[in-house]
Amino acid sequence: MKEWMSIVEYARHHQVSDMTVRRGIKSGKIEAVLQEGKYYIPAAAQPLSPPVRNPGPVYTPSRPPLQVPRESLPFSLPSEENSGVTLQARELFSLCKDVVAKVSDREKLLENTLVSKEQAFAAQLACLREELKNRELQIGHLEQQIEDLKLLVQMLDKSQSF
Repeated sequence: MKEWMSIVEYARHHQVSDMTVRRGIKSGKIEAVLQEGKYYIPAAAQPLSPPVRNPGPVYTPSRPPLQVPRESLPFSLPSEENSGVTLQARELFSLCKDVVAKVSDREKLLENTLVSKEQAFAAQLACLREELKNRELQIGHLEQQIEDLKLLVQMLDKSQSF
């Protein structure tokens, strides 16, 4: 007699997810029998082979990465006496300083813009809240007038019935 396993048992035994087992049954990679709405898999069934994953393209640099001299790391221009620093390195360092300054200026501009927009939104929100409060008061007055009119209609109906 064959021994059978449920989808969950098979998945736990072979250390895969339940959905992987269901996909395997649907694709025909796993033999299974449907009885009373449940799938049963023979215990001797072969496990699913692990999926082959494509790691994607591998980056291989065409040249070695630029090595920055330790002396230039604190963002100070290397001295003229330092003969190990070439003109190209000085230009690159100067360009980097300019870029950092521009990014910093841009960051300050964006921060100021954000603050001014937040203030404008806060003012607009306060106006909308005040308008909502006024409309709620108007609604309350109108509801009171409706109640007064209903009462007046009832009184008129009673006086006409006499």
